[in-house]
Amino acid sequence: VGVGNPDGSSATGSLGARVQADAGAEFALTAGGLRLRLAAGVQESDFGHGERFTRWPLEATLLYPLSDRLRVGLGARYALHPRFGGAGGHTADGLSPIPGMLATADWKLNEHLLLDLRYVYERFEQTNGGGDLDASHWGLGATAIY
Repeated sequence: VGVGNPDGSSATGSLGARVQADAGAEFALTAGGLRLRLAAGVQESDFGHGERFTRWPLEATLLYPLSDRLRVGLGARYALHPRFGGAGGHTADGLSPIPGMLATADWKLNEHLLLDLRYVYERFEQTNGGGDLDASHWGLGATAIY
């Protein structure tokens, strides 16, 4: 997508994220292993030419175990304070977050480490009437459990 900056310049790139860091907690819901994960974090996308797109996602995910090592999950996500920043100045660019969905698969490497594969369906509405911007993305990560 292309965005305008306060200094009159513009940047074009992908809103799909590059880096996300979260902190959260998991709660057991049933004796069969169903769990609820609540997480909050920060996510930043490299938008090119010194520009970046930052948001603060809140996530709630239900996780179901398929085996001792593998579990799958579905959840909801809401991204707070979407902002562009960098060389052209800082702007909210008239963006309004739309609640999104996520799907995840976790593979337990050991008692304190999970490998995660996830897909996030995420969109932002332009309040100036320019339509929706797609920020959906795939991710591969690690989760430390304490």
